[in-house]
Amino acid sequence: MKKIIFVMLSGLLLASCASPSLSSSLSSAASQDKTIAGEDMDPNGGADLYARGGDHSDSPYYGHPDFFNATSNDHLTIISQFKTFQQTTEFTCGPASILMALYNLGVTSYTERSLAIGMKTSCDKQTNGIPGTADEPGEYGTNIPNMVEFLSSQPGLKIEETSYKKTYSESDLIQTGANQGDLKGTFASWAPYASGVDQNGEPIYVEDAKDSLWVKWILNYLSKKLAITILWGDWDGHYQNIIGYDTMGTKGLGDDVLILADSYDTSDHWQDGYYCVSAERFFSMWMDRNVVSKPYQVQQFVVLNKAN
Repeated sequence: MKKIIFVMLSGLLLASCASPSLSSSLSSAASQDKTIAGEDMDPNGGADLYARGGDHSDSPYYGHPDFFNATSNDHLTIISQFKTFQQTTEFTCGPASILMALYNLGVTSYTERSLAIGMKTSCDKQTNGIPGTADEPGEYGTNIPNMVEFLSSQPGLKIEETSYKKTYSESDLIQTGANQGDLKGTFASWAPYASGVDQNGEPIYVEDAKDSLWVKWILNYLSKKLAITILWGDWDGHYQNIIGYDTMGTKGLGDDVLILADSYDTSDHWQDGYYCVSAERFFSMWMDRNVVSKPYQVQQFVVLNKAN
């Protein structure tokens, strides 16, 4: 039964990527500046090295909506004209995602490299902030503590919300299962289906998924034009930005779509920096057991904004 459901979801997802409510990006791709320029930190690596070599304008498997110019409607909530960036190393998805979030806020003074240095991305503990020198577990990629501590120290910026907790108690940790020793996620397993719990602690299930705790959380930030930088199991540990959510005009969660700004957008036959995924499937995979260390492997996110 689960296989049948997954096949149906896959079909719905592919259909959503070619949704008639989003015009094709092919006609306007060359006429607008939709991407962020920057230094190539590694000429021999990174998503930029693909140089759109895997693009297929007539792909029978993926559509190519114009996410950059898309606008919100009765079922789609999206941050319009969100510029994308393709990371120039194999380890800077964290800095690349934050770079995109900053540009969305109108903050253009940072670079992939400056963010990688500031957030100690893949830095060996014995070096002075040199990205790419990591040589032991716990150093690879960008961990949430380093990301949050750096961003919190930057004038003009503020963190609206984050999963990161600098201090925590034993009761904050998951006690059993594969995630034992990790901090409990912000959202319980019922969060995409319920609005909260009653006085007995039982979930209050909703008829329409857009009224659920998790979906309302996403839509709230998107309505404020704030990207949600997330870390999940894609590419066995990858940062991306949630920039859109489509309910497809139905009440169920199964056909809902997340639109992500992806700094390693090489697998959907159109390297424009946007990627869509089933919202329900994403929620079940919102963890990373490969790059970051415990207790920061479950439902990691940062919502960045400009300081008042």
